[in-house]
Amino acid sequence: MSLQRTAWPAQSEALRLREIERGSAELRAAPARENAEGSDTVEKRIAILHYVLLVLSLVMVVTSVIAFHELSQITADGDAIYAQTVPAGPGDRATGRSGQPKDTAHRSAGLASRPQVLISNFASEVSTMTIYKSPYEQFGVSLDFSSDIGAGNTVTSISAVTAINNLTQANSTAEVIAAAPVPSISSSGTAVAFQVTGGVVGESHLISVQIVTSVGEKHQEDVTLRVVE
Repeated sequence: MSLQRTAWPAQSEALRLREIERGSAELRAAPARENAEGSDTVEKRIAILHYVLLVLSLVMVVTSVIAFHELSQITADGDAIYAQTVPAGPGDRATGRSGQPKDTAHRSAGLASRPQVLISNFASEVSTMTIYKSPYEQFGVSLDFSSDIGAGNTVTSISAVTAINNLTQANSTAEVIAAAPVPSISSSGTAVAFQVTGGVVGESHLISVQIVTSVGEKHQEDVTLRVVE
């Protein structure tokens, strides 16, 4: 009996020592586990960041491609309009540089459509027609207001016939609108006649004609004058 009492405390002490060693081992292992878990978290965050950056890069590439395509389309459309409104070269002088007989291209402004935007290397202007002339030429232009004033009405007075240089925005009336003969109303009462003159090769002028009708309405029509060789 005495031997058993003596051995019990020894066994309990051994168990306590093993528990202490196990606890110490766990304490020593805890920082390593935390460090490993922390490393895994950092790696996951880095991987997510790389993924986000990749997606953003793809979005930027797609956006750039779309923008380039739209810019190319706008440029192509502008070139197409320019090709329709600018003479192809000096060889087409006999047709008035527009594919029409010279008298029609230069002198007839009786267009039924409203003003349209013409895009060219000269500038952006609004007009119902374009006249081409050399610096030497002087000829008459008839601008028809019948589509504006309506049937049965007439032009009773001319308020102004003026010109603006499209590049400098300076008043160029004296340069390209002939002082004589003075602008006049046609015998039909629906058109205004005036003469263009002068100018320098390469210039573009916007001519504006303002009128008052028999019913008191006021209208304005514009025509682009381009001076070529």
